[in-house]
Amino acid sequence: MGYNSGQFHHRKSEEFKAPYIELGLLIKSDGVVSREGLDTYSTFGHRGILFPMYDVDQRLVGLAALRTGIQNPQVEYLNDFGLYPKHPNSRVKKLFIVPSVIDAASLLQADILLDSQNVLALRSGEWTEEHREAILGMKKLKEVVLINSQGDHCIKSHSVVKFDLPDYQSMNQAWLSYGASGLSDLLVELEDSHQCEENGQRALRSLEVLSDAQFLYTGDELMYHITGLIPSNPTLLEMQFEIRVKGSGEILRTKLNLLSTHKLQRVMGEWTELHELNYAQCIVELNHITDELQKLRRVQNQAKPVQRHGFSSSLNQKAKEVLVKEDLLELIDHQLEKSGIVGEHKTRLLLFLVASSYKLRYNLHGVIQSSDVETGADFIKKIAQCLPDVDQYEIDLTTSRSFRYYGNSIIDNKLLVIPDYSGITASSAIDDLKRLQAKGTIVNDSPKKSANGLLYTTKQEVKGHTSSIGSCVKTKKYFENEPRTMMVSMDDSKEQLERLMRYDCQKMAGMVDDQAESKARETLQYIHRNVYSLEVVNPFASQLMLPVDLPFARTLTSQLLNFVNIITLFHQHQRKIDDKGRVVAQKEDIDKAIDLFLSAIIVNIDELDATTRSFFESFKTLAIKAPLGKTTKFSSLQIRQSLSMSKTTVNRHLKTLLDYEYIKKIGYKNTGFSYQVYNWSSMEELKKSLSNQLGGQGEPIKMGR
Repeated sequence: MGYNSGQFHHRKSEEFKAPYIELGLLIKSDGVVSREGLDTYSTFGHRGILFPMYDVDQRLVGLAALRTGIQNPQVEYLNDFGLYPKHPNSRVKKLFIVPSVIDAASLLQADILLDSQNVLALRSGEWTEEHREAILGMKKLKEVVLINSQGDHCIKSHSVVKFDLPDYQSMNQAWLSYGASGLSDLLVELEDSHQCEENGQRALRSLEVLSDAQFLYTGDELMYHITGLIPSNPTLLEMQFEIRVKGSGEILRTKLNLLSTHKLQRVMGEWTELHELNYAQCIVELNHITDELQKLRRVQNQAKPVQRHGFSSSLNQKAKEVLVKEDLLELIDHQLEKSGIVGEHKTRLLLFLVASSYKLRYNLHGVIQSSDVETGADFIKKIAQCLPDVDQYEIDLTTSRSFRYYGNSIIDNKLLVIPDYSGITASSAIDDLKRLQAKGTIVNDSPKKSANGLLYTTKQEVKGHTSSIGSCVKTKKYFENEPRTMMVSMDDSKEQLERLMRYDCQKMAGMVDDQAESKARETLQYIHRNVYSLEVVNPFASQLMLPVDLPFARTLTSQLLNFVNIITLFHQHQRKIDDKGRVVAQKEDIDKAIDLFLSAIIVNIDELDATTRSFFESFKTLAIKAPLGKTTKFSSLQIRQSLSMSKTTVNRHLKTLLDYEYIKKIGYKNTGFSYQVYNWSSMEELKKSLSNQLGGQGEPIKMGR
């Protein structure tokens, strides 16, 4: 940076200042002086960016200054000598000509030039004799690219491509706008589109189709033999290439992804440089081959019959008929069973209704606790298959801040399917997800860098009115008392395990009707499509308050009320609409909601997680069946053998039960420990009490007009 603090020449002799005045670094000015006989000076390039100018021997012979500190920035030159960035060496085959030093510096800073390429800045857009001499000295120069610049007679013997950047941009502006990779793609695109016109080349030949998997193209210097079937996926175009140089026999055999521009340019740039070929013409020919192959792909795809389910009026009519029946929820549960979901009668219906709520204003989220990750993930996926896949967003692995950059449309009004929460908890993204589930939005400040390098703060907002279903091993740790997320337990009994194993065996034996399962899933999707987002009014709402002495009473009451509204909306074709257009909940909706949601309430208020509670209940049953009854003591080995559990699992549950004083440990280290049930209280008693309290509503509250 050029800057004049005054200390350079103040109080210096005339002999000291004379050579700098002669060079033009010090310039006499008409400024005010403190006393008579003194001269004031300004310096060259004051408040500007300085660029060195070199001669043919690479000696510093001049300076250019981009005066950015004045009202109208401009480039000034110390003298008429030197080129920037330097005189190109004789090995350069491709030369870019730009109008100013800042444009050349930008192209160098982008670091997109190959070893055989260089850039040369004109002097404020003008050619000088030094430029012409430099061009004449480049014996291997084949191609000159003029960017926002005029040509000269010295380049007429070379291949010339001339174009201007779009929107009257300079090279510096383009680099700041698009970045290095974007600038590289832009230059190649502009060069390709103008090359034939500037060089007066003939029209490109057509691609020869030898067979469905073999193609041939003949270029100016190269012959391209392409093998492989054209992928039907429009985002893929990777083919096997055998590129042969005419006359020399040099061959390149490689697989090229024609849609990966940067990699394609790098591979071909290195190979054409090695064999002294015209790189630009090679890229033009490959782009033409890409266009021809894509045309063939479009023809092939149009010829193939596209298998689509489309809209089925019969299924839609069947769904409407189901939605007006009194036993609607039983029919939905029956369809869930036919879709391949084995057992879990209340849990599968509960999760299906919760998952459906993403399109309703009363959205909820469901998390099942499963000690078997694979079983839980499979259950979640089967529930999700019963809803339209276009409305789903599946998450497996994520980074710690992914949810902050989803924008306002990626997950809004979607069902988030999370088969295994470990991929989210491992990356520490769980807090962002819980915030999104609870509030439906994430607002965060993030730093950005402006074009001039200054940092500033921007607000980023992610909107996500969603529902979600997922499987997690540690539900209590992550989701306890979350306002819109309910925890649900899975049936881990031996009977359920036997049902699952029997289904798997029947599936492998071909005894399961896959078409019937698919039909059931489609029916459920049409049922869901015919449920509309309306406002619900619940005249029984005040009678559904849970006792205040229960843990998380307010959170669970809110979830219960929302769940009642979801069930009411599924029955909207059978319910009354008030004069404000609201669906009125009925006593039947309350009863069905309590029947399904009660088990979720118990899981949420229980201080033990679902798997530990199941272990404890099995332990109590084991003690009751023993000869000594409730006073029976068991060793860890006896418990493992009786319940068919691993040592690690049993020890983990026993430690938890000891911490919460549900059991007591008897014995000593040298004689061994035994365990006895200490607390015989049952959650079933609390469940019955809540059921009686919630199920005893009287008449609905009179609603005012």
